[in-house]
Amino acid sequence: MLQLILHHPYASLAAGILLYFFCLATYRLYLSPVAGFPGPRLAALTRFYEYYYDGVKGGQFVWKVKDLHQKYGRLSCSTVVGQELKLEQGPIVRIGPCELHVNDPTFVSTLYPATGQRRNKDPFWTDQFGPKTAFGTVDHDHHRLRRGPFNRFFSKANVTRLEPMLRQQANKLCEKLEKYAGTGRVIDLSDPFGCMATDIISTYALGYSFNFLDAEDFQPNLLQGLNGFTPLAPTVKQFPWLLKLLRALPDSWALKINPKIAPFLDFQRTMKKVITDVEAEVQSEAGRPKADQATTIFHEVLRGDIPPEEKETARLWQEGEAIIGAGTFLQTPQEAV
Repeated sequence: MLQLILHHPYASLAAGILLYFFCLATYRLYLSPVAGFPGPRLAALTRFYEYYYDGVKGGQFVWKVKDLHQKYGRLSCSTVVGQELKLEQGPIVRIGPCELHVNDPTFVSTLYPATGQRRNKDPFWTDQFGPKTAFGTVDHDHHRLRRGPFNRFFSKANVTRLEPMLRQQANKLCEKLEKYAGTGRVIDLSDPFGCMATDIISTYALGYSFNFLDAEDFQPNLLQGLNGFTPLAPTVKQFPWLLKLLRALPDSWALKINPKIAPFLDFQRTMKKVITDVEAEVQSEAGRPKADQATTIFHEVLRGDIPPEEKETARLWQEGEAIIGAGTFLQTPQEAV
């Protein structure tokens, strides 16, 4: 066997691969810093355990984690009721090769301290969003640099100043919905609320509204385009290089693969143009009174004291894509309105 490995390159390669995976499995099962925590061995060996429940079974991993807390619970003497012992949910279970899930709200202040401690992100979670956005930035200090210009815009005082615009958009939404009264038509409220959320956050971030509320029957809208990407999310999370491939594809190819993303591609093209227009506005502001200068998130980013590479067009339109996409797609803004 040794002679075969030494004299045949393919046999040597195969032996090397087998040895690598054997060592990797041994490390993850027995030597990893999280090896002592309870959890399924398959989850400790590979992240495809998570992918099976999210990518194959369709977003079921969050419920599987709940089951794991019940399965790997612990017996507590303090829960004796008569002659019975109650099984408590274990507060910590291992759900990946280097990942733990903590089911204890009191641990949040330890994991996310207000000040004084650095917390780098796990690339496994950030790569799916692209490295150029603040949300996708791994390094703590780099993230702080990118996040800094946005902080004041999301303070309570600044958000309170949005009330007139919010009222205007809410009235616009109500007027459109009133047209459907008595018609017997069914409206999926996620569409109008999604349109409203997009128009609000785009106006606040860019000084430009996509005017999705003006669309007939609230379609097409950005929420539809984002929903078209949802089935791909677990796969992109496992293979982040797919994100670069998808961005590199011509729009015509992407539409053939998934026609549902058409609204998102239109949004992306508009985003690139709007960012370019904002850059031109900032460059033409020299000598103008500050009161006459536009005050939006991206105007302030371009005026900010940050390195030139943080103001590149390619980075800013991806940042805008992330901010407006989050304001549209996440349930919180829609449910709030």
